[in-house]
Amino acid sequence: MPQYESYTRAAEKLALTQSAVFRQITALEEFLNVSLFHHVRKRIFLNDAGHYYLKLVRETLEQLERDTQSIMSYHSTQQVLEVAATPTFSTHWLIPNLNDFREKHPRHCA
Repeated sequence: MPQYESYTRAAEKLALTQSAVFRQITALEEFLNVSLFHHVRKRIFLNDAGHYYLKLVRETLEQLERDTQSIMSYHSTQQVLEVAATPTFSTHWLIPNLNDFREKHPRHCA
């Protein structure tokens, strides 16, 4: 939000309406009981409290984004591997090597 310097540009970036962004910022400022922005004509800038709050929450927000991306891709990366093998190959190579595979790749074994 601060990098856009306007509610309208932030709204466009977030795919929201300008009024929705304004309401969310207002609600946050009321919740925190502190103003986070300077309003100069039609532009907005973080004030000292806004810079301080951004510094406090930026790392948490970045971690939340990473965690969200991770969980969203969790199911899309899981795939089932079906192996068809002759009884001789299964007995002499596949089955003896399964435990080694499981130890090396525990995330891939149910």
